[in-house]
Amino acid sequence: MFYMLKREPTLLRWQADTLKEDIFNDLDDRMKQADATVANVRATVSEVNEMLKTADTLFTRFDAWDRWATTRGSHPFDIREYTEVVKELAVTAGKMNDMLKSSNELLGSSEWDRRIQQVSQLADERMKVAAEQSQRVVHDAFRRVYVAISILFVMFILCLVAVFLVIRRLRIVARNASDADRREMSK
Repeated sequence: MFYMLKREPTLLRWQADTLKEDIFNDLDDRMKQADATVANVRATVSEVNEMLKTADTLFTRFDAWDRWATTRGSHPFDIREYTEVVKELAVTAGKMNDMLKSSNELLGSSEWDRRIQQVSQLADERMKVAAEQSQRVVHDAFRRVYVAISILFVMFILCLVAVFLVIRRLRIVARNASDADRREMSK
C-alpha cells in the first residue's frame, strides 16, 4: 500500500502529461482544420466579390441600355419597312434556291458521272504503272545480286582450281627434286 501511495503522484503526473499532450495535439489538428476552412471561406468570398462586380457591370449596362431606349423616341409601326425586308429576304431566298438547283443539276448530271469515272480510270492506270515500275526495279535489283553472287562463286572456283594446280605443280617439282637428290646420292 505504501508503495502505491508513493508511486501514485508519479503515475498521476504521467497521466496528466499524456492527457495534456493529447489535448494539445487534438487542438492543433482542429486549428489546422479551422485554418483550412477559413482559407476556403476567404476564397469563396473572393469569388463572390468577383461575381458581384461582374453582375454590377452587367446591370450598369442594362440600366444604360434601358435609359437609352426610353430617351430615344420610338417611331410608330410602319408596314413599309417590313415589306422592304420581306422583299429583300425573298430575293435572297430565290438566289439561294437557284444556287441549290444548279448544284443539284451538276451532281445529278451524266457529265459529272463521266468525269468521276475518268478520274477513277486515270488513278487506276497510274497505280498500275507505278506497280509495274516498282516490280521492274525489284527484279533488276535481284538480277544484279544474282549476277554478283555468280561472279563471286566463279571466282572462288577459279581460285580453288588455281590453288589445286599450284599444289600439284609444287608436288611434281618436289618429287623431281627428291628424285634428283637420290640419284646424286646413289652415284
